[in-house]
Order: sequence, then structure tokens, then C-alpha cells
Amino acid sequence: MTVEFAVVFPVLLMVGFISVNAFVFLGDCAAFDIVARDAIRLQADDGQHEAQGCVEICARIEKGLSMEHEAVSVTSERTAAGHIRYVARTAFSPPFLKGAQVFGVAVPPLEHEVVFVVSPYRAGVIA
Repeated sequence: MTVEFAVVFPVLLMVGFISVNAFVFLGDCAAFDIVARDAIRLQADDGQHEAQGCVEICARIEKGLSMEHEAVSVTSERTAAGHIRYVARTAFSPPFLKGAQVFGVAVPPLEHEVVFVVSPYRAGVIA
């Protein structure tokens, strides 16, 4: 029984480790979705839709999340109907895997994005 425990214990540790990182990522994605959509709605009311608006959205998201293991970026573009399409992205670097390598390859950050389309003609109306 001791030998079986010695063989199974490292596998259980790895499964637990992966599960903890997955739950942290899922929780961060849920928080990012809420904060990013709120930041984009606030920016739609402000009326700035160019690069300065994206910088302000990014700052609002970073302030709302205040997580050191995520990198946030925001882009905007006008669609054919004149609506503004915002894309907010986050790159999640697992806090428990900083500098870790698997078979000599660094663990890449996990990415998540939120796409939100806003009407410039009527403030606050989401297309």
C-alpha cells in the first residue's frame, strides 16, 4: 500500500495543481468579463472612441481588476454600420507557474477576450 501511495501521490498533486490554476483562471475570466463590459459602457457614454478611449478603458479595467498576473489590452474599430466594436483582451499568466517549463518549453499565458459593439448614434445603446 505504501508503494501504491508513493506512485499515486505525485499524480494527485499534479491534478490538484492544475485544478487550482484552472479555477483561478475561470474566476479571473468572469471578473474580467464584468469589469471590461462596465468600462466599455462608461466609455461609450464619454464619447471618445479612438486610441485615447481605448487607453481609458484599459486603465479602468486594470483598476477594477487590480491583478498583477494579467496583462490587459483594448482595441476599437468602426464597423460598416458606423457602430464601434471594442475588443478587450487579457493574458493570464498563472501565478503558480511563473517561470515554469514543461519539457523545456515555457508555459504560455492563457488569453481571454470580450467583444462589445456600441452604437455611436444613441448613447448607451449596445448593438
